[in-house]
Amino acid sequence: MSEPVSSLLVSRDGPIVRLLFNRPAQMNALDRATAQAFAHACRELAADASVRAVIIGGTGRAFMAGGDLDELRADRPARRSA
Repeated sequence: MSEPVSSLLVSRDGPIVRLLFNRPAQMNALDRATAQAFAHACRELAADASVRAVIIGGTGRAFMAGGDLDELRADRPARRSA
């Protein structure tokens, strides 16, 4: 069984941390799980005095396409006709 692929990759080289959005098929569009992972990582890094720099990027051809519209549409309540 393979490990699930994380939508946010975190790597560290001494005081430098790299955060990479990892949803290249969706041009790194931000879904709820990725947003939560990013917020969690930011809170942890802010509390770590040894971190001197954070580099944020994305895998694939896009840094980030914005919000994941497919997820937003799925969460939207059905509209009723007036």
